[in-house]
Amino acid sequence: MSRETIYIVWRDLYMLSEIINVQTERHIQEPALDLLWNSQYSVMNVLNCMPGDIWEMLDDADSEEVRLKRPVLPSDWERPLIYTHCVRHFKYEPSDRHPDTAAFYEMLRMCLPPGPLFPNIKSLLWETSDAATLPHFRAFIGPRVTSLAVSTLQSASHLSLLPSLVTECPLLRDVSILTSKGLLGRCEAAEAVSFLVKQLTHLESLEVPCLDAAALEHVAKCPALEDLYLTDQTPLPLVEHLEVGSPTCRDITQINLTVTDVRAATEVLIRFHASPISNLHIQYPRTTSAAALQEIYKGVAAHGNHASLTCLSIAVPHAKHPDAAAADAEQIADAEQIALYTVPGTHLSPLFAFTKLTYLALAGVVGLDLEDAAAADIARARPSITSLDLAGSAFPHIPPRTTLRALLAFARFCPRLWRLCLPIDARTVPEWSQTDAEVRPAQRYLESLHVGESPVGTPLDVAAYVSGIFPKLEWVSAGR
Repeated sequence: MSRETIYIVWRDLYMLSEIINVQTERHIQEPALDLLWNSQYSVMNVLNCMPGDIWEMLDDADSEEVRLKRPVLPSDWERPLIYTHCVRHFKYEPSDRHPDTAAFYEMLRMCLPPGPLFPNIKSLLWETSDAATLPHFRAFIGPRVTSLAVSTLQSASHLSLLPSLVTECPLLRDVSILTSKGLLGRCEAAEAVSFLVKQLTHLESLEVPCLDAAALEHVAKCPALEDLYLTDQTPLPLVEHLEVGSPTCRDITQINLTVTDVRAATEVLIRFHASPISNLHIQYPRTTSAAALQEIYKGVAAHGNHASLTCLSIAVPHAKHPDAAAADAEQIADAEQIALYTVPGTHLSPLFAFTKLTYLALAGVVGLDLEDAAAADIARARPSITSLDLAGSAFPHIPPRTTLRALLAFARFCPRLWRLCLPIDARTVPEWSQTDAEVRPAQRYLESLHVGESPVGTPLDVAAYVSGIFPKLEWVSAGR
């Protein structure tokens, strides 16, 4: 082989190795960049990729500020845009470690190149209580966004941002839009949110304060909807014609509903009649009487799917502060008021139709007034129950009338029950006769028992009685 031939062979091998190295480097580099830039919590990583003579960091006592030293040119964005294409998720996190003011985001908006900053972004979470910062989430959305969570909208100008979101994000599937308490009850707030929702055709999950009738009926027809959260739903017009037996939303599995009036609960459920809901959670106002609460029970029984519902919770919202809860309790202190809000066991009978329940939590404003017979009816109707909460209220005004004998029904009819919350009058411990001992059930699944503020006679005797029925019991708790 001549020297010239050897040279040609080595030259070709060298060129081939260079091609392989470049392809290998690119093969490694692209996934690495995707991993490094996939999720971002600040825009500073992007700005740090720009030439160093553009920005100047000014240290302040409380936070950092950014000053623009010279005009931003299109060429300054060439390197950052390589990386912004890799961003798939952005979560805004207020911080004093990097610039985080409305003035900063306004300056950034004026400097951005045409088109989305993150053209491939899929999810954006922007939560802030700063009214001036909130609108700037618009700078970070793109046409591929499928998940968007924005809170807290506080003004009409904030609501004005909603109508055009679908145009900018046509693929939205998971949407969460929350407003401040000051906007709740205002017609324009419900109208703006409903206008947005009526344009969404790919919904899988939706969380908004309130919807009007047209928007709710649109949501009920979304074929892929799975989860619905309405945090402050107001009453709606009644549905005049309902095709009984025809499910509306085929895939929905969960509804979380907080209502301002008990009528709203039934009016929402009517629009999802016979849909395969497995999880239903309803919170109602603290001013709800026992009679009004019974209407919720009837509405759930009439329009819930008896074959699919496995988790049901109907309760008052938890007070965020102990002082607020105590103030609520003081408002319902006289006997007449207590009688108005006390929920008797007979009110619960409409819910007996749901025999597939594995989780049930019921609470009254002042508590549930149950006797042993009512407790037995509840147990008999729940053969599949695993978690049952009948604790009633955080500030019960009525002493429990269920006795230790009520536990026998849960041991006998609820073989899979592992958690039970039930106030009990344990001042008297039943005595076992020989006949009783032969038929006494021993349920071996229950691990946790919460008895609220239950009166107790002799603790050791009570413990012996309870452990005889539930030998695997590990945790017993009391108190509010």
